[in-house]
Amino acid sequence: MATIQIEGKTYYDIDGIVEKIGVGKFTVRGYVRSGKLKAVKVGRRYWIEEKELSNLFATGTGKVVRKSKRG
Repeated sequence: MATIQIEGKTYYDIDGIVEKIGVGKFTVRGYVRSGKLKAVKVGRRYWIEEKELSNLFATGTGKVVRKSKRG
């Protein structure tokens, strides 16, 4: 996991996000591709600001489906 601090902001690479929230690399890359998670590409790596991760949790990634209880 790689993290960097620039001007008081913390940035994570894809592996860092995977470790932090417990989803797969393909899932995180999908969030970046779809625009659900904003990232900056530097060289071959994507960097995601910690604030963007908070925004992802605030807005969610999709519709919540609840199963009905059957008696």
